Amino acid sequence: MRANQIQFLPFLEGKKQFITPIYQRPYSWTKEQCMQLWNDIVTVGTDEARSNHFLGSVVFIQEGLYQAARMIPLLIIDGQQRLTTLTILLVALAQISKEPNSSMAIDDKDIYDSYLTNAHGKEEEYYKMVLTEKDKKALQQLIDHPERIKDSKISHRIFNNYLFFIEQLQHESINPQDIYNGISKLVIVEISLDKDRDHPQLIFESLNSTGMDLSQSDLIRNYIFMDMNTEEQKRLYKSYWAPMEQYFEINKNKHSLLEERRFSFFRTPMDSFDRFMRDYLVAKKQRLTSNIYASFKKYRQSNIATNVEDIISDLYRYAGYYMNVVLAQENDKEIKQIFQSLRYFGSSISYSFIIEVYNDYSKGDLFKEDFLIILKFIETYFFRLSICSLPDFFLDRLFRSIEIDKKNYLASVIGGLLKSEIDKPKFPTDEEFKSAFISKNMYNSPLRNYIFFKLENFKRKEIVNISEYTVEHIMPQNIKKSLEWQEELGDNWKKVHSRYLHTIGNLTITGYNSELSNRSFKEKRDMVGGFADSPLRLNKGLAKLDHWNEESIQIRALTLAENALQIWNIPLLTSSQEKYIKKFDNSSNDKIYTLKDHKALKGGIYDLYLKLRTLILGLDVTVQEVIREKDIIFKTKDEFVCIKPVRKYLDVILDIPLSSIDDQRLTVEEIPADSLFDIAKVKTRIINEDQLEDVMKLIRQSYEAHLESIED
Repeated sequence: MRANQIQFLPFLEGKKQFITPIYQRPYSWTKEQCMQLWNDIVTVGTDEARSNHFLGSVVFIQEGLYQAARMIPLLIIDGQQRLTTLTILLVALAQISKEPNSSMAIDDKDIYDSYLTNAHGKEEEYYKMVLTEKDKKALQQLIDHPERIKDSKISHRIFNNYLFFIEQLQHESINPQDIYNGISKLVIVEISLDKDRDHPQLIFESLNSTGMDLSQSDLIRNYIFMDMNTEEQKRLYKSYWAPMEQYFEINKNKHSLLEERRFSFFRTPMDSFDRFMRDYLVAKKQRLTSNIYASFKKYRQSNIATNVEDIISDLYRYAGYYMNVVLAQENDKEIKQIFQSLRYFGSSISYSFIIEVYNDYSKGDLFKEDFLIILKFIETYFFRLSICSLPDFFLDRLFRSIEIDKKNYLASVIGGLLKSEIDKPKFPTDEEFKSAFISKNMYNSPLRNYIFFKLENFKRKEIVNISEYTVEHIMPQNIKKSLEWQEELGDNWKKVHSRYLHTIGNLTITGYNSELSNRSFKEKRDMVGGFADSPLRLNKGLAKLDHWNEESIQIRALTLAENALQIWNIPLLTSSQEKYIKKFDNSSNDKIYTLKDHKALKGGIYDLYLKLRTLILGLDVTVQEVIREKDIIFKTKDEFVCIKPVRKYLDVILDIPLSSIDDQRLTVEEIPADSLFDIAKVKTRIINEDQLEDVMKLIRQSYEAHLESIED
């Protein structure tokens, strides 16, 4: 390595050509950086007491052997942004010097022959500064025909910065000769490297240690390409890296819509290419630090035996997977539809895992059917967490921790997602999901359109685009002045309206929202464009109803929830896969019971329980269902009702004294003090749906007594 302090303009003179290697980033200076350089030049150029101004270092490698009769090609490792900007400024000065009233001591020919061109160079050797493919033509056009730039319709940073310098040079307060004098006083340190002995990459890193100027992917690109010979650089860059960069550049605006929360770990915002590099490393099981570049270097060093072209081609292949996922561009319609759905959730946390599985699918290591099951379950996972209002802080760690067993691919993935951990919320059961789906405020959910799209197109081959429709409250939002709606809902219309207004049971979609407005249910049903006239499946059931009240809302909610269980389902696995998954269960020895453990809940009794359960959970959003070995309790702070399933009926045990209950039908009986029931005070029995209303009146009394005891 040789370092030498030299004035900038003499550095440009002679038979030299400054070549920006193909792997270097494009020209990126904006008006802001140009203004800072301009101010420095004005200051030193107008201050006669100052003899110089330090510009910085220019690091280069001499390409090929020195021959006195030939031009010397210098590969610029660091400093190309400053060199390019000063070249643009020199072109602007040359143009100004051609003006009739110019007072400059140097003319445009001298500037061109000394600093911008090699007078006797042929073709590309004519230009002293040669940029990468993206910027090369723009700079050459500027040097050849600067007078055409003002009227050019092409927008390019090189042209924009040239026009900025022309504008500055034409200010009355500016003497162009002062600007030339200022450039003459600029001093650099030229650092000449020996490619074989000086480790150019390490020197480049030390000069860019702050990471302020280069993105992580810029550093990675330089790291990969810097040690190659020029021909290999060009071949691999054009075959793999340039198409990747172009792909991310074209789609950067679409990609920027992704949520940012998972990248708060990093010091600076991440562009789309940097995000991909992060996810690629995670997919390759590389341990990450906050510096993606440093992580990539460790990954490369741990795979040092792998041919560099194999590394680059692997990156290229994974970039294709990544953009297919992000932009839902997969050719397969079924896979594409799930990718589209995943975008609703800000699900980029899962991308590193998905591209790993995507790669196995593309190589033929995973059947399409299993790939679809995995993708669908990831979608279900995100959706159930959202509907059940469960935290998702653990998801990044969860996806990174899944260890795929290629011999038991599907089971190992599903087991990895369902595995129990101390600080990870339990995956919502069917019962928990169904309960939340029925009671959640869906109207104000950010997933509202997604939910209605899925429900409307459930088991449909002809997909309905619901973006053409709006969400309709069947029971209107404002019924304070509507006696008709108040009568429709009954004496407790205020409570019904408050409880069910924004829930799934009371919502549908329509193209006639403004026409339906606050009309009565029958009017909404029978009018042109009403429910009976609607082509939408979500409205078919409404066309058959004569009334819309609490019971109607509950029944419809239950029907939609049953559909939701099929749409966002837990995959059905074989017995051998179920057995394989059991090894992932790290939970305590305490058994977690589900409705399936209650053998009496079959057929009509199971359906009866689900309807009763929906009504109980509808009392308040704080009501919880707890399934135990022999019974099922409902509680807020404490239990207020216990359901004991029997083969042909349900025993309902209430936590309220017999003397305190209003039982006009005389259906309850007092339970003896030595009963085995933990909270029992009175008991009733429900055999069929006709008893639901009466039983709920009793349960509501127990619930209200329970609330009063808490307040006391």
